[in-house]
Amino acid sequence: MTTRSAVRKFIARWANSTTNPHFAVLIEGRWGSGKTYFVNEFLEDEEFTKRKRIYISLFGLGSASDFERELYYASLSKARKLLHQGAGMAASVFSGTISVGLGGWFSGGADLSSLAEKTAAQLDKVYDTLDNSLIVVDDLERCSFPLSEFLGVINRRIEHGNSRVLLIANTSKVSDIDKFHEFREKVIGQAFQLPIEIQIAARAFVAEVQCPPAREIVNQKLGLILELYNLSGFQNLRALRNFIWHLGFLIEAMKKEYLANNQLIEDTIHQAFIFFMEFKLDLNEGENPLKPADLQSDLLKGDDGARHFFEFSFNDDEPPTPKRRVVLKYKINNGISTVVTIKQWVSILTTGIIDEKWFNDELEGADAVAGIAAWPSWKRLWHFHSWDFSDGSVVDFSNDLTDMISNFNAGTYRDPNIWLHVVGVIQMFVHNGLIAGSSSNWASQFKDYIDRILIPSLTLETYEKVNAPHDTGFDGLGYIGYGDGDFKEIITYLVDGSKKWYKDWKTGPVADHLLDDLKNRYYEFLGQLTINNSSVRQRYLREAVLHVLPVVGFVDTWLSLGREYERGLAANLEERYQQETSLLDLEGPWWSDVDAELGTRVAAETVAPRAVQLSLLRSNLKSKILDQWDNRKAEVTKESE
Repeated sequence: MTTRSAVRKFIARWANSTTNPHFAVLIEGRWGSGKTYFVNEFLEDEEFTKRKRIYISLFGLGSASDFERELYYASLSKARKLLHQGAGMAASVFSGTISVGLGGWFSGGADLSSLAEKTAAQLDKVYDTLDNSLIVVDDLERCSFPLSEFLGVINRRIEHGNSRVLLIANTSKVSDIDKFHEFREKVIGQAFQLPIEIQIAARAFVAEVQCPPAREIVNQKLGLILELYNLSGFQNLRALRNFIWHLGFLIEAMKKEYLANNQLIEDTIHQAFIFFMEFKLDLNEGENPLKPADLQSDLLKGDDGARHFFEFSFNDDEPPTPKRRVVLKYKINNGISTVVTIKQWVSILTTGIIDEKWFNDELEGADAVAGIAAWPSWKRLWHFHSWDFSDGSVVDFSNDLTDMISNFNAGTYRDPNIWLHVVGVIQMFVHNGLIAGSSSNWASQFKDYIDRILIPSLTLETYEKVNAPHDTGFDGLGYIGYGDGDFKEIITYLVDGSKKWYKDWKTGPVADHLLDDLKNRYYEFLGQLTINNSSVRQRYLREAVLHVLPVVGFVDTWLSLGREYERGLAANLEERYQQETSLLDLEGPWWSDVDAELGTRVAAETVAPRAVQLSLLRSNLKSKILDQWDNRKAEVTKESE
């Protein structure tokens, strides 16, 4: 295989040859393979060639004239370049509006036609400055004007001048491949598929890290970084360089005492690489691009303290989700316990900014800093199969088991998802004889716990946890024994109990809940009843609920709002019934009562302008909601006939 050093040697011989080879050289490679970096290395080496080095990218150039102009400017000395850029000479020459002759400046189309020979002579003088240059043209695949025109420009330098033209391209992205092959046959005498020498490139990238302590650590962990790079499968040196640059700042932000924690450093690098490459850059070019916000599991949304990245699948026959492919690629089937919260990782990836205080405060809670000693006993026991009892840890195991059972008996576990983890661990140990009692006896205790502790302490948020899917586990850990009948029996009992609680809750507490939202969180109130941009779940989008609100209390709250919110409420709720007309079967009569209460308020209002406002509210309510209810009643009557 051709090495980069061999390619460089060939280019040096070709560039410095005393006779003109009359052909261009092409450097090929995928985007991010380091083509431009490789070429820039020898362009910056004063000993590589005595020729003038000119670099131009075709990216953003719309015509051959644009390219000629860039070539012209690049050929000038600094002083002449400033002079002619200021006068706009080159732009005018190549756009055809100004001709330059030995006698001075001539402008206008009529002058140009009569002075064509002088213009051509002047352009020859301009092009003479390019002789003996090494011209590097990058991004050939991004050429937006015909290759035949580009060929005409550079062929003049190859055939009639003494320039050397080096082209750089990702040929797999050339749009018109037939034209490119024709172009290639005419001007390119040698092409090189640039080999990726990852070790050399990576060391060069590390050398660019500005903070010496961070640079030393990144260099020490280069093996880990390259191992992750190989697992990624991207082979994109530009992305690797980008990652190493950002990693330097991440490590620089760490407290000095954390820099000596080898496990913390490795955990940080491991997570930063996966999250940066897969969720910030998303180099897969797939149909479902991953974004930083996708780091958070749907089950943990709203949990600002979540420190777990995971994506489980219990059906291997289905194609993996984009997140699941990441898990499989990096062999992290049990997920990742993150060094900082997912919320902070999302912030870092999205903004590129590291809040040093926030970062270090949360690093204090990382497993590598706090250690598993900071875990609750049930979590250590969840990892039972990883315990090495040859180190005498059987005493710790016994203590953790006693602590977990004690907390269970005391009713300490109030979070339903954590409680289900405890159930899974207990059932595992019961089945293996490590906890006394039969499965049926423990099943009775679990159900009693649900009735005495979990259901009475439910809130709307914990109710939603209970009724979320359980097949992915919780807190980055799958439920032990999830597929077993005993475990499913407990989940079913818990879900059924929660639904009864919710039914009772809607007849009473929901009224206070909704009125409080209407008064203090107007858009959250709407977000629970309608489809809008609110972050709140549409809990009651297809569920009648407004009819349980006390009419007088609702009207009092409605009229306490700012006038803009007061006036827009009926209009904002109009779509609720357009989406689900049947909701009016229960809520329609309630709205009629609300309208009657508004009529009472109008009659009692002593301030005439305010009475007009209230009357307009009634008119709006009729046109937006009550008319829909009249239509609904007519439909129901017609269907019953």
